Amino acid sequence: DGVKATLVRSGDGISMVLNGKSTGQANAIGAINVTLNPADIKGNTVDITQPENGNKNLQAAEDAIVKYGSMELTSATNKMENVIDGISLNLKDTGTVNVTVERDEAAVNTNIKAFVDAYNSVIETVNTYTKSSEDSAAALSGDSATRSMISRMRGVIGDEYTASTYQTLSQLGITTTREGTLEVDQKKLDKALEDDFEAVSTLFLGDD
Repeated sequence: DGVKATLVRSGDGISMVLNGKSTGQANAIGAINVTLNPADIKGNTVDITQPENGNKNLQAAEDAIVKYGSMELTSATNKMENVIDGISLNLKDTGTVNVTVERDEAAVNTNIKAFVDAYNSVIETVNTYTKSSEDSAAALSGDSATRSMISRMRGVIGDEYTASTYQTLSQLGITTTREGTLEVDQKKLDKALEDDFEAVSTLFLGDD
C-alpha cells in the first residue's frame, strides 16, 4: 500500500523501481531486504549481495521547507495550507520571494454580481409563471406558497442589518427595480469596497 512498483529493463538486466505515492519524509520507503532460496534462482547469475545489484536510493524523500522570519515551516507536499491565516502557498522553485497579501476586490465584485443575477433569475422565473394574460391564467397565478417565498426573499433584500456599518444593500448601490429585480450601481459599489471592504463582507456574511 502506498507504493507503485515498476519493472525497468536496462541492457540485459531488469530493475524494480519503487515510487512512494505520497511525498514527504514521513512517507519515505524504508529498508528493503530480499532473501532468495538458491533453488529458486533458476539460472539467474546476478548476485544481489553485491553493492551494484543492491538497493539504490534514486531520490531521497524530503519535506518542503519555507523559512518565514525566524520560523521554519515544513510540509509533505509543495502546497502549504493556511501557513498564514487563510493563505495557501504553492511552492514551485527554491529561492527567496516576497508575498504580498491584497484584497481581491475583483472577486468580491464578481460574487456580488453572481448573487444579484441568481436573485433576478428567481424573480424573472416567478414573474413568468404568475402573471396571467387575457387569454389564460398563469400556472402559478394566485399560488400562496410562491407569494410567500417572494415576500420572504424581498424581506431579506430590503431588511437592515446592524452587524455592519453598511446596514442595507442600497448603501452598496444594489436597489430594486419596478419589476422586482435587482440592479447594481457599479460606481457606488466600488466606492463602498474602497471605503470599507470589511463592512461589505460583514453585510453579506455576518460578523461570525
